[in-house]
Amino acid sequence: MSTYSAPVRDMQFAIEELADLKTVASFSGYEDATPDLVNSVLEEAAKFAGGVWAPLDRVGDVEGARWNDGQV
Repeated sequence: MSTYSAPVRDMQFAIEELADLKTVASFSGYEDATPDLVNSVLEEAAKFAGGVWAPLDRVGDVEGARWNDGQV
């Protein structure tokens, strides 16, 4: 099992406050970019990152890359 936990609250803050989601949603073609939809996408992406992506190369994450005779 993975110990990675995506920083969803930080991403929500960055999108809603720093990127000004309300202004983005006011642009033509972006009307569906509501906080509920954005938060749902972030939460599901976090589940995928922690449950599927993170465990794929656990050995590489723990041991890291090594330089040996000019090769990684």
